[in-house]
Amino acid sequence: MILSLSEVMAVPDKVVTMDIPLELSEIEFQGMRYEFLQKPPLSARITNQNRKRVLVEGSADYTLSIPCSRCLKSVAVSIPVNIHVSLDLSQEEKSAEGAEQESYLDGFHLDTDLLLLGEILPALPEKVLCREDCKGLCPVCGRNLNEGTCGCRQEPSDPRMAQIQDIFQKFNLKDE
Repeated sequence: MILSLSEVMAVPDKVVTMDIPLELSEIEFQGMRYEFLQKPPLSARITNQNRKRVLVEGSADYTLSIPCSRCLKSVAVSIPVNIHVSLDLSQEEKSAEGAEQESYLDGFHLDTDLLLLGEILPALPEKVLCREDCKGLCPVCGRNLNEGTCGCRQEPSDPRMAQIQDIFQKFNLKDE
């Protein structure tokens, strides 16, 4: 959503409170797509700080569908977002902060989806588990081991262990 900040900038010390909807239906990040399950509007407060500076504050709790890191089952993950951003609307200075703001700020127009995306992405968890004791997928057939065992023979994944595995197999053959 593109939000015009002209009305806020027209009056010194003006404060506007509003609910800002998130128009994104999913996020694409590092080759994965995460669908929003819940995306309430951001309860925002926009304050004119004079001298072409605007303070944007707000909070919302979004819920994304993220696959389990072990079995790939979809997990609903809550992502709380708290925004506290001071925007410099003057075109005079181009600092590192200004370069970051250029992505979601164009003159007096604020792209709220890009602003929120910049807060959601760093909050994504590195690892998501459907449950603490998730067994994951069988490396041979791909079956979800949480739903039961498959009949696949589990080979050691480390080739250095292959010789030890051969010794165990010899002992098992003699016992049969």
